[in-house]
Amino acid sequence: MPIVHHYNTEQLQRANKLSAWQEYMSSVYYDLDIVPLSADKVRGELYEVQFPSIGLSQFKADAQKVVRHKSAAQRDKSENFVFLFPTRQRMAFEQNGRAGVVLPGSVFLLNSAEAYRIDVPDQSENVTLKISCAALRSRVNKIDDICGTKNFANPFLVPVVAQMGAQLLKFDGGGDSMKLEQTLTDLICLMIETHPESDLMMRDRQSLVSVMYDRLMSYTRDHFRDPNLSPASVAGAHRISVGYLHRVFHRHGTTFGDVVMEIRLMEACRMLQHARTSNRPINLGEIGYSCGFVSQAHFSSRFKKQFGVSPRNFG
Repeated sequence: MPIVHHYNTEQLQRANKLSAWQEYMSSVYYDLDIVPLSADKVRGELYEVQFPSIGLSQFKADAQKVVRHKSAAQRDKSENFVFLFPTRQRMAFEQNGRAGVVLPGSVFLLNSAEAYRIDVPDQSENVTLKISCAALRSRVNKIDDICGTKNFANPFLVPVVAQMGAQLLKFDGGGDSMKLEQTLTDLICLMIETHPESDLMMRDRQSLVSVMYDRLMSYTRDHFRDPNLSPASVAGAHRISVGYLHRVFHRHGTTFGDVVMEIRLMEACRMLQHARTSNRPINLGEIGYSCGFVSQAHFSSRFKKQFGVSPRNFG
């Protein structure tokens, strides 16, 4: 049986936790950028084991953004299908213009060769299966088409696969590890292939609300630096009413204002971290304005409210 590795930030000094956690995550998966939602609250724990074609891990962490950048994917050339099974809190994801929120007991699928983002709330736990694309492409027809989606799996088999993955992290299978790996791969294929056909057709005919949500999110990400961005301006650009815009965001468990603020604050975090790692002087006014805030005071106020520290003390 392959060796199980354990990584934990609990005993580390505060100043070292973020860099260590980012190193742990990149070691277990591939090159990732980790942005905690509170600089004072970096908690993470990972159990991981690697079979020849499957990597199994169990993840526990507090609120953070897990970002896979396109440049990182091009650099490390990782090409794995990544099945994530939330087991405690819901998780949100985005890849290739597709987005969703997944509750515990469900699963979503990402491709490490493409950029993506995962929103991890406090006290999150999940089981993750990282599988070589070559191991599944020959067995599951058009599997690439369901990357960046949820609702592609048989709901009765999802917890079976997640539980088996979690148990394999604890089970000493000795010389049977290859058989266990093959059994898990077979279950994953069965989980996808036995999804009700009617649901697959519904997924292929994505609802108008979901299509509009994707368009609104894409437009907002492209224009968040505009301080005049508003529900009215975005609705006008898409020829819909402001009321309908609000209903679309509500159907996806959020609001337009929360989405814009989150995008602006996450970009501000990225710029602050880049300035620090590059040893460049930090101009809070310039960062705030470039992220769409009307003033440095407004930027600092919203930043501290979100992260618990001022932007100057962040990181």
